[in-house]
Amino acid sequence: MSSALWWVPFAAGLQDGISPCVLINASLILLGLVWLKKTGLKNLWLYFMFLIGSIFLSSFLINCGVIDRLILSKHFVMIVKWIYVVLAVGVMLQGLRCLSQWFCLIKGKELKPGFHLDIKLSSSSVFFLILVVGCILSLLAALWPTNYYISIFSMYMTVPGQFFSMVSLIAIYTFVTLWVVYWMIWVVSLETRNLRLFKIISAAILISASVSIIELFL
Repeated sequence: MSSALWWVPFAAGLQDGISPCVLINASLILLGLVWLKKTGLKNLWLYFMFLIGSIFLSSFLINCGVIDRLILSKHFVMIVKWIYVVLAVGVMLQGLRCLSQWFCLIKGKELKPGFHLDIKLSSSSVFFLILVVGCILSLLAALWPTNYYISIFSMYMTVPGQFFSMVSLIAIYTFVTLWVVYWMIWVVSLETRNLRLFKIISAAILISASVSIIELFL
């Protein structure tokens, strides 16, 4: 069964990789990476890969139905809705700020120093924070409505001889949906090499994510 259907979660993962929930999560990751970079944290790639691992493992467990009752709870959906709306407004404001800074840069103006949150964290604290954030992002992304086929794969996991086949299909889906997240590290690297390009790409990601999520829930 898995050899015949492997392309289904692969294609679905690519499609869901540009869904509103993934975009808003990627936007938060982008802002978080920029913040970590500005704190002077070394070996940023190591923390980024840890985040990817946290998102993948928690998303995999969620899609396997470990906490289905919580995800399907009416109150949980309502709470997530308002969390997403609040996040979308904040992301929109940040996106407009990046767009304004881009206009200043193409006009040859210097950027005004913005608010800088100077918080010193130990390496272990950063890893714990990333783990928590990764789990929360996976939990929010699990509400995306096109995940119905994941529920179907989960049902077949109870069929004798199909458990590992269905697990492999879910693993393909959860891994492929992270392709947008992989672009975040590239975008952050542009901040020092090409600030104008960094600002316009950041504005496009943040504003599109905000519009998509607000349209979805409102």
